[in-house]
Amino acid sequence: MNRISLKVTGAQGQGVNSVGEMLARGLKDAGYCVFGYREYMSLIKGGHSSYQLDISDAHIGSSEQMVNILVCFNHHGLERNIRDIKQGGIVLHQTPDWEWNTEDARWLQEHQVTVVSLPTEQVLHELKAPPILGNTFLTAVVWSFLQQDCGVLESLLRGRFGRKGERVLQMNIDCLQKACAYVASLEKAPFVTLPATNVRWSGHMLLTGSQAMGFGIIHAGCRVYAGYPMTPSSPLLSFLADMQNRTRMVIKQAEDEITAVQMASGAMHMGARAMTATSGGGFDLMTETLSMNGIIENP
Repeated sequence: MNRISLKVTGAQGQGVNSVGEMLARGLKDAGYCVFGYREYMSLIKGGHSSYQLDISDAHIGSSEQMVNILVCFNHHGLERNIRDIKQGGIVLHQTPDWEWNTEDARWLQEHQVTVVSLPTEQVLHELKAPPILGNTFLTAVVWSFLQQDCGVLESLLRGRFGRKGERVLQMNIDCLQKACAYVASLEKAPFVTLPATNVRWSGHMLLTGSQAMGFGIIHAGCRVYAGYPMTPSSPLLSFLADMQNRTRMVIKQAEDEITAVQMASGAMHMGARAMTATSGGGFDLMTETLSMNGIIENP
């Protein structure tokens, strides 16, 4: 398999998923099979998270261990993920005046890794743009290093931000153009060559795991879903709630995990096909109800 992989790292709330998902959408539409994998801490903001995206012209069933490109929103990625890079890979970061320790500097040299410090803060200052638009700048830089057409990415941005007003849209496009111009200005830009495109992938759906589970639940004939919002089950609850008017399912956000599993149990006892989902901590609260269902042989 001819595969290229990249990993975006940073704190939750910085836009790690936004960069990964935008690249995944654009590359899928361009004719590649993409496989994304999120890794995150149980925090709303902060911590250390990552989004790995594998790209190929053939079917991908899982993420690979090493990546060709490492994108770091902050210095934690430089400290924790530097050994995830393949021989001859690329590090893109935006931490000014970063200095490698002796061991990491030697490792980078031995593995012929190219390090590029991005002028994200400078570009945003010139454009008088808010920090959140650094996501667009980083996305466009990676897009350019992958030798993709910036016009295609601009079309995606128009589709994503067009409804947020002309000012927001124009700021995103300005960041895109700055990023593409920056990469073009590099004397020895470490471009990455992707495999040939395969047009059949552009017609495939791009789904998260939660969306795929949601479609499975719907097509399995489930009529009742009760849940409590807790990562990683929250996106599933949101997806099913968004589909409620079309599926006519009963979707309930319970006050806690115990209530959620008991709602599902009661619905099943009355003959409805029902389910719930939760987190590891939430499952601890559901064990008594789970045992009760075994005792009464609830279907």
